[in-house]
Formats: sequence, C-alpha cells, structure tokens
Amino acid sequence: MNTLYNQNAGFVKEIAREAHKLCGDPDRTNYYEMYQEAGIAFVEAVFSFDPEKGFRFLTYAGRCIRNRVIDWLRGDSEGKSDLSYNDNIATRRVNEIDESIAADKSL
Repeated sequence: MNTLYNQNAGFVKEIAREAHKLCGDPDRTNYYEMYQEAGIAFVEAVFSFDPEKGFRFLTYAGRCIRNRVIDWLRGDSEGKSDLSYNDNIATRRVNEIDESIAADKSL
C-alpha cells in the first residue's frame, strides 16, 4: 500500500492543489486538510477499485478524490454548503481540475 501511494502521491497532491486554487478563497480553505482528504480518498479507491468494470485505476481514483474534495468543500465552512454535484459551480470546478491535470500531463 505504501509503495502504491508513494508512486501516486504527486497525482493526489495535484488534484488537491488544483481544487485549492479553484476554491476561490485560499484563506478559508486549508490546503493540508484538503490534501489529507484526497489521500484518504485514494486509499479508499485502492480498496474499492474493480478492474472488471473496464476503467483505469487512476481514472477511478481521480473521480473518487474529486468527489471527496467536493464533499469536504461542501461541508467544511459557511458559504460552501451550497455546493452540490448538480450545481454548475461544482461541476465547473471539477471540469477545470480535470482539464488542468490533462494539460499538465500533456506537457
């Protein structure tokens, strides 16, 4: 488990960093807590991943991490509880994170 996490720590950190940049208020959002949530989601993804469903592990793990970070943002502080999976703001943020990570990987 440690080896798998260490090999993908940059991936987890990148998702947390992008979410932190996009949250709009870096003073109210603690990056380290967000990174911890992302790490927990990665570990949960390791245990719940089913290769029979045809997805790559990092695709699955990325979605698990993003969902957990959105949940954390939604419940973390006042004013963030209005985020939801169907909300255009949350959807836009997740899409921006996805695009940013894809752009970084293509470099």
